[in-house]
Amino acid sequence: MYSPIPASFLFWSIPFLFTPNTERTAYFSGQSYAEFSEFKIGLKQAKNVGLELEHRRLADFGQHSIAASTGISLHEHLNFDAGLQFTSSFQSRASHTQVHVNTSLLFSQELTQSLVYVSLHPARKSFEFKAAHLYELDPHWRLGMEWDSKSNALQILTYYTTDRVLLTFSLAPEYQRLGFALKYQQLWIQIALNTGGTINAPVLLGQW
Repeated sequence: MYSPIPASFLFWSIPFLFTPNTERTAYFSGQSYAEFSEFKIGLKQAKNVGLELEHRRLADFGQHSIAASTGISLHEHLNFDAGLQFTSSFQSRASHTQVHVNTSLLFSQELTQSLVYVSLHPARKSFEFKAAHLYELDPHWRLGMEWDSKSNALQILTYYTTDRVLLTFSLAPEYQRLGFALKYQQLWIQIALNTGGTINAPVLLGQW
């Protein structure tokens, strides 16, 4: 079961490369505020190979990363993605590089979707874990939950969807998020606002 809304919009905190896709997808997002800037561009070939480039900068601290992924269908209802992410960080004259190993598992049924995402950091001997579950109340309304180990916070998710519009609202202990996405021909654009003081980068996403 796949929604006409790109799943990348439904599973908010999971990286685009590790969300389910049934079509070839190209995406771009970016934001700039005061001394902070962030830009991301990527391409995913439906369930096959994905590539993503990202740049972040805050004052004299900068970070570049490149990620690649590949996915396979293990079963009619089960999909698996795996990939590597190389991150280079620099500040003044100091720099260092990290490698992350990322995996995700999606289980889909007629009315539900469950997604688990794990990012391993071998150098730091640590990992990040995220899980999300969505339930379809009717063809337009979805209700779900999302949790990640980094913030240790549980989000309550609500979505209203049509073929061309997506409205989202998520509630967490520290913030609330309101999002709006609109489809024009083969192009989606999503803009969201957090009450926690962060404006999420607009996402421009094309599928064909």
